[in-house]
Amino acid sequence: MKSTTKNLSIAGLLIAVGIVLPIAFHSFAYGGRIFLPMHLPVLLAGFLLPWGYACIVGAVTPLLSFLFTSMPPVPNVFTMMAELFAYALFVSLFYKKLKWGIYQSLILSMLIGRVVSILANWLIIVIIMHKLLILKEVLYALFVTGLPGIAIQLVLIPILVKFIIENVSRKDYFDSLASVWDEITKHNYEKIKEIIELIKLTEGAKVLDVGSGTGVLIPFIIPKIGGNGKLICLDISEKMLEVASRKFPKDHYPNLDFISEDILNYETEEIFDFIICYSSFPHFIDKERAIGKMVSLLNNNGKLIIAHSQSRKEINNFHKSVEGPVSKDFLPSSCELIPIFKNFSLISSLMIDDEEKYLVIGVKSI
Repeated sequence: MKSTTKNLSIAGLLIAVGIVLPIAFHSFAYGGRIFLPMHLPVLLAGFLLPWGYACIVGAVTPLLSFLFTSMPPVPNVFTMMAELFAYALFVSLFYKKLKWGIYQSLILSMLIGRVVSILANWLIIVIIMHKLLILKEVLYALFVTGLPGIAIQLVLIPILVKFIIENVSRKDYFDSLASVWDEITKHNYEKIKEIIELIKLTEGAKVLDVGSGTGVLIPFIIPKIGGNGKLICLDISEKMLEVASRKFPKDHYPNLDFISEDILNYETEEIFDFIICYSSFPHFIDKERAIGKMVSLLNNNGKLIIAHSQSRKEINNFHKSVEGPVSKDFLPSSCELIPIFKNFSLISSLMIDDEEKYLVIGVKSI
């Protein structure tokens, strides 16, 4: 429900911008045709919204603009509806579905949209209105008259998209990916088994899984701690935990709880035997503070575990390759954690930081 409301709000805002912005450019001759102001919010919709919402923005914006301002006039309003619908659809397809880059998605969608516009002009003018279509004029309007607008789009859209995506909160970022997270992320289950064996979980232990996501560790932890143990999965993303709770329902896992909270804001009277950060530590902005908070939740001789089933190099290179709030997230070397561990009375009992995996275990000793 929250994501639907959010998408509708963004779509409504972009439609409003698409109606208001052209009014300013139409204050001088051919301003709309030259600068193509209505294209900007529609192209943004393709990058920011699911394809269905983006297509609504593309189709509805010129229609509502015509109803409120008589711009664009008939029959241009119908060709623009087709053209802008195509922009929104193909940007969303290339960028969100096929994971192409911003420029690739933008340029190819702009070309496809113009081809759609040519076809729409032919259909409306020749087939429906039975008039002569002067193709040269259509091509000139699409590719020459609008050159300043095209240049503005190529410069401004990537800047806006990067700025908006980078400033999306981490919670929103992970919420938006929750439904497909298990499809787009891969884990080496044999390595996870090795990591769990090296952690040496005990029967009846209390475990906190920080940044648990969709619950990849649950089937590995529960058998180790048994029915007398307790596992709490903590994550900032409610949507991730919703997926996890469907996979591991309470009636089948009575000693399993899900809590949506940032570790820094997590308050509990529980004291844990093991706190595990599997595939989540790079996303902690203040890593030293997060370690201090987790240590405060450990009993004496309790273990803090930071683990990945991939190498540090692979993890850091992957984050560099993606856009959004995690693009600058990094996993520090095991050596960098030693002084932080010492500051919080953690003794490093195991450190593996090689080409196969990453595993750092600290034991609380006060």
